[in-house]
Order: sequence, then C-alpha cells, then structure tokens
Amino acid sequence: MNCTSCGASIENTSNKSSYQCEYCSSYNYDEKYIEERFANLNPTKANEIFGVAQVRFQSGRYDEAIELLTESLKENNDCVEAWGCLAICRVMTLTTGNFDQNVSSIELCMIKIKNLNENDAEVYFIEIHEKLLEQALKLSKVWINKSTKSYRAYESTQPVKAKNRAGKQILEAVKMIDRAHHVNSEFSEPSVKASIYTLFAIFNISVLKNDTAFTEFKLNAQEVVQSALTKNKDSTNQLITNLGLNPSTINGYLNNKSITTTSKSSGGGKKWIYIIGGILVFLYLIN
Repeated sequence: MNCTSCGASIENTSNKSSYQCEYCSSYNYDEKYIEERFANLNPTKANEIFGVAQVRFQSGRYDEAIELLTESLKENNDCVEAWGCLAICRVMTLTTGNFDQNVSSIELCMIKIKNLNENDAEVYFIEIHEKLLEQALKLSKVWINKSTKSYRAYESTQPVKAKNRAGKQILEAVKMIDRAHHVNSEFSEPSVKASIYTLFAIFNISVLKNDTAFTEFKLNAQEVVQSALTKNKDSTNQLITNLGLNPSTINGYLNNKSITTTSKSSGGGKKWIYIIGGILVFLYLIN
C-alpha cells in the first residue's frame, strides 16, 4: 500500500485500520478494513468504543483515539461530540507532511458538526479554530527556519538561488497560516496572532519583503495588526511579546506598504497634468 500524502510504499499494513508513513509521518486509514471489522457492531458496542476513544484523547494518545473514533462513527455517524473530538485529534497530529490532508479532514468534521447541530456549532468551531491556528503557527516555524538556512547557504555564492529557495519555503509557511486562519472561520474574527506571524515570516529575510508573491498576504496582515494596535496598543504589543517577537520590530513591518499602488497613482497624476497642459496650449494657439 502507498502513503496517500507522499506516495511512498508502506509495509506491514495488514490487520490495521491506521498506519504511519515512515517517510513523511502522515497517518493513513484503511477504510475497507474498518468496514469489514466493524460491519456487525451494534450501537451499544459503538458507544463503548467511543468511551475508550475519549480516554485515549484525554491522555494525549491522539493516533489511537483517531482509530477508535473512526470506528465508532461507522456505527453512530450522528454523534456531534465524536466529530468534534475527531477534529481536535486531527489538529493535534498535524505535521508539515500531512497538513493539507488533515486540514481537509478537519473541514469535513466541522461541516458535519454544523449540519448535525447548528445551534452549538459555534462552541466547537471556536475551539477547533484556535487549536488549529496554534498548531499551524508551530509548524510554520519549521518552514521559516528552513528558509533561513537555505538563504544563508547560498547567499554569498548564488544569491538568486538563495532568494528563490527561501521564498518558496516562506510561501509554504504563509499559506499554512492563511489556510488555518480561514478554515470555516464564520464564528471567528480575523486573527491578530496569525497576522503577526505572517508578517514575521515575510520580513524574516529582508530581500523577500517586497516580493509580489507575498503582497496580498502582507497587506491583509498589516491591516489586521494596525487595526488591533489602534484599538488596544498595550494588549497587542503584549501579544507580540508572548509570541517571542519584538513589538518595535513588528511595528516597523507596518511601514512597508506595497509600492505598486503608489507608483500607479503617481503615474496617473502625471498623465493628467500632461493632458491638461496640452489643452491649455491648444486653446492659447487658436485664440
């Protein structure tokens, strides 16, 4: 069998409902095995499985909990609590290798929760969203650290390669933060924490700060952080400090705006000056 994340061949998957790839650390699930093993379970047995899954979850054994929750939901697909627990387990087992796959699974859990109990969906969504963002920020540090090493490795000998390689890794970090930030976020305000870290990622290597690949991410993050500082400067600066960053440094990032808009505006103003000047000269000549 092959890993669904990286495609690597995985051995010894027989008689198991889940298995971890030794190359990218992603967890894979054999739905066919689960269906065959639990085809004859009754609801009482399914509830017992869910009870065991909760114990595994509370003790931090998330991979085991995922396996049990998946099995339980085969019998009782309408258990909102089980879907919420499964979403959190997916969050807690996130890696850079399985990020997209797990986030897609989390989104499906959230959709199921809303369909089953729209009135209480907000409580689940806020908890899932906060934990997902927290994990995404931790994982983004992996890409940020890799970008720094890549840039330093080639900066003196191959500056173009250094910028391109570091830029790709920073883009991975920023996209990761952005996706976590916007996953079913209907009950959440724009995250100041996510925006602060997005700016840190983009400005971490100075040659990348004006790269057009980051323009939209940068402007959105600057707007959110500036708004937060305007509303409550002290608490926002404290949040920046809690993230291990320097408030004055983050404030400095807010001064670097997109130069594209400015240049277009300036060019447009000169164009109208030339047009008006031409009209005035024409009127003078005909008189």
